[in-house]
Amino acid sequence: MRIKIEKLNEKDIPEIIKLHRLVVSEENSKYYPAGVIEEWLSEINEENIKLQTAKTEWLIARSDEIVGFGQYSLETNEILQINVSPLQKNKGIGRAIYLKIEEIFKKRLTKKISLNATVNSIGFYKKMGFKEKNRIFFSIKTKKVEMVRMEKEF
Repeated sequence: MRIKIEKLNEKDIPEIIKLHRLVVSEENSKYYPAGVIEEWLSEINEENIKLQTAKTEWLIARSDEIVGFGQYSLETNEILQINVSPLQKNKGIGRAIYLKIEEIFKKRLTKKISLNATVNSIGFYKKMGFKEKNRIFFSIKTKKVEMVRMEKEF
């Protein structure tokens, strides 16, 4: 499969919503309670994504369709999320997205990047060279998502 990593275009938002909801319902649901997943899914909508795209950078991985995406902040030197279609796992897509984001940070002479990893993504980020710092709880609305704060220094 040939993958192209490119910037998110506003016309891609409906496909991003569909993919993100699929990842949360099929992957994250294996690690988090149903109530957390339900609330999490309610936050993945066009209004929320448009608000986020105004404040952060997004990349998409595309073959014939969008198979993954990454969101990051140049302001805070953080990766906010990397998601890959459950149908395309273990094909190097998440790694390709991550490496592109890392390249962008390195060009800006960033010394350290951080992120809050979902429980199911800790292993991936460790493979990318991140180290665990501490457990945190990210608030959605009324529910809290257990995550791990991770950092990588260059």
